[in-house]
Parts: sequence; structure tokens; C-alpha cells
Amino acid sequence: MNIISKSSTNPKIFIIEIEGNLTGRDALRFQEYLFGCLDKGCHYQLIDLKQVNKIDGLGINILGYFIDRGMKIRLFNVQTDIRIILRLSGKEKIIMVFDETDSNRSVCLFEEENILGNNSIVKCAKSRRNPRVNTSLKTEFTYHRDFNTKISASAAVLNISEQGLLVEQIMTFDTKTGEEHEAKGLAGSELDELKLEINNSSGIIETSGVCVWESKKKKNQTAGIRFTGMDEKDKIVINNFIKTL
Repeated sequence: MNIISKSSTNPKIFIIEIEGNLTGRDALRFQEYLFGCLDKGCHYQLIDLKQVNKIDGLGINILGYFIDRGMKIRLFNVQTDIRIILRLSGKEKIIMVFDETDSNRSVCLFEEENILGNNSIVKCAKSRRNPRVNTSLKTEFTYHRDFNTKISASAAVLNISEQGLLVEQIMTFDTKTGEEHEAKGLAGSELDELKLEINNSSGIIETSGVCVWESKKKKNQTAGIRFTGMDEKDKIVINNFIKTL
């Protein structure tokens, strides 16, 4: 995926051109980009989907999530297949589409909505409370695939915040037999014995977590993990680690 941001005739409105699809890991990359926009106070985004052929449920949920946080998002140059998916998702009234192919005309439509001068909208836009940083760390954890089967897993950490992890390359094996398994149905699972070695001096952080979502594209599985039960000492270790990057 390639993301290009351009200024428009209105300094408050930014035009985003996407080359790629809003699916799977690419949708997660776009999520990180939008978080950066929120953190910088860029709350009005006009997204050009001319070169986007596919969007999945994750991509739709990400757009809806940022709209819920107060970001004003409008789409234009939207292909028919994507319009159908938006309609089937039931979110076409939330994720609004301009029937335009011209960026300047789309900016004019945005301005005609008379929301740009409303300071209360900007104030309610919520930037990310817990910054994330990219890492090359590793993590281990266990979870139960069913009542009797305890699974041990390892994964590469793509990024980390005080609240949780984004991981990929998830490998699992049965603790009784040593047999390897795909991490199927990980979303919603409670994770125990979650271990994370931040650096040699801090030792290993051990806590618990929950997998809040998972996505698989070809052979690569990505998952979002939220920490649960982490003590304040370990939160400080993570925050200090983030500040050094």
C-alpha cells in the first residue's frame, strides 16, 4: 500500500490518495496513518479511492472507528463494488461518499456541509492516548483452544503501547504433544503467561491479555492483543522503553 497526502484549496482539508486495498494488514497500516493524523490535529480527511479495488470488514470498521472518534472522513472516486460492500455493511450513512471524481469539487462539497468552522467538533476529536512504537521484540503466551487443550504460542511484535501489542508470525504448539497448530479462533481468547522481554536490564515482563481481533492474509496472521492485569511497575518499564525509541 502507498498512502499519499496532499493539501487542498482549504487548509483544513487534506486529500489522501491510496494505492492498494483497504484489507488485512494494509488496512492496519492505514489505521496507523490515521492515528498519526489525529495526533497532529488533522481532523478533516478526503479519501480518494480511485486506485482501491477492495475493502473488507476490517477496513470498514477502521473508517467507522475514526469517525466515532470525531474525525471527519469523506470518500470520493469510490468504485461500484466498494459502494455495494459499504451498503451491505449497514454503515453507508456513517461512512459518507461523494458522487465525484474531481478532488476540487469534492473539497467544495465538504465545505458546503458547514462543519469546518465548528470548533466543538475539533475539540471532541480524540487523539491516541497511548502512543505506539514499532519494535522487533518477541512475545510468548498461552491460551486454551478448548476446555482440555492448552496452547503455547510465540509471535513477533510489530508495535507496542502501554495498552497492548500488534503481533504477527504467530506460531503455536500443543504443550502436551508438541504438535504445531495454526492459531485458529484466537480472537476473543484470554491469554495467560504473556511474556515480553523489553531489554536485558528490565528482565521479562509477565502479564495476561486478551486477543481483541485477528486477521489472516495468505499465510501471515496478524492479531491485536490488549494487556489485562499489568501492574504499574511494568507499565513504567514499557513507557520508558517507548520514550527511548
